[in-house]
Amino acid sequence: MIEIIERSCYNETFGTEKLPIAKVEKMEINGLRVQASYNSDGHLVVRALQGKGSDGYPNDTLVVFDQAASDVIISFCRTIGINEQFVNLVAKHATQLPF
Repeated sequence: MIEIIERSCYNETFGTEKLPIAKVEKMEINGLRVQASYNSDGHLVVRALQGKGSDGYPNDTLVVFDQAASDVIISFCRTIGINEQFVNLVAKHATQLPF
């Protein structure tokens, strides 16, 4: 399951007091299987495969990070010690991925 959480904060006035209010919206993406890839445009992609629809075609949801966000995520993975060899392997095969 992938959960996307959007948060926004604002001040609400109650009488003479301003109090901070947090608004939270959540979206869940469920799938039978999750794939992660790095495409030739430099974008990380997370794909949640949800099986086949009644027409026989696969149903899926893609979460695509732009290049700037992808760079931040890759930098974080390197910082915490994700194997450099694995990162290079993903980048090498990026153009061979189906999406």
